[in-house]
Amino acid sequence: MKKKDFFQLIEQSIQLELKVADLYKILSSFFPEDTNFWMQLHEEEKRHASLISKGYVHLSRRRFPLELIASSIQELIEKNNKLDQLIKEYNKNPPSREVAFKKAIDIEKSAGEFHFQQAVTYSPSSRIMGVFQQLNKDDKDHERRIIDYMNDKII
Repeated sequence: MKKKDFFQLIEQSIQLELKVADLYKILSSFFPEDTNFWMQLHEEEKRHASLISKGYVHLSRRRFPLELIASSIQELIEKNNKLDQLIKEYNKNPPSREVAFKKAIDIEKSAGEFHFQQAVTYSPSSRIMGVFQQLNKDDKDHERRIIDYMNDKII
């Protein structure tokens, strides 16, 4: 992989994590009864961005665990653009509580977020991936946690 392509994948992956974090923070302000839940996810998404960033800074392209990020720059760009639009839309017209949770599930199933989840869940493919998993600890399973929360709160 070319250095430029690798940098773009990393940059777009970091942006994705930060945009998802921003969205969750916005949702925390719309639904006071769910503020703690959304803020927890917000902080975890920010940590995901930090892990990717630190991995990029400290590892060579050959050692960075590519399974942490989506392989398509275009797919990440499109997802980031959609998140920008969604954030603008929600700032103008907040969603219902149910729509907010369903959209969060969709986001967690999408490119980038899904790749990160897979990478931190399954047996590490390398020693370095094992380190990433240890650093990430419990900051995972967002989709499952959102569904569990919805079921618990009867949303």
